[in-house]
Amino acid sequence: MISPAEAVRALLMEYAAHPDPNPDQFTKRLRRALLIYGSETDDNRDAMQRIEMGNLPETQLAFLQGIRTVKSGYSISGILNTLEGEGLPKAIRERFPDLDEDDFDAALRVAVLCLSAFENPNPR
Repeated sequence: MISPAEAVRALLMEYAAHPDPNPDQFTKRLRRALLIYGSETDDNRDAMQRIEMGNLPETQLAFLQGIRTVKSGYSISGILNTLEGEGLPKAIRERFPDLDEDDFDAALRVAVLCLSAFENPNPR
């Protein structure tokens, strides 16, 4: 039996490599896998209703599918990428007082690269 974290990774790898992924099918599976991995708190359940797999219309690189917001369709990787260079949010400064802007930007960059690695270049 695989761990919840392994299940999320396997699902994202399957999605990224799929020749013709069905966004609706993968959305249901991703939401469930993330809730099992992260727990079914009210915040997590709410977040799962706000994300889906689908086309990423704002990308300039190619037609991609990935994790996006339901309402606006913006990619999660694109949202995080936009935060780079914008300075440390107050909550981050308070929680991590020794973190500087360069390390914060590096953390965002790694998150963006990890998420975008699972985006699929073959939309339906």
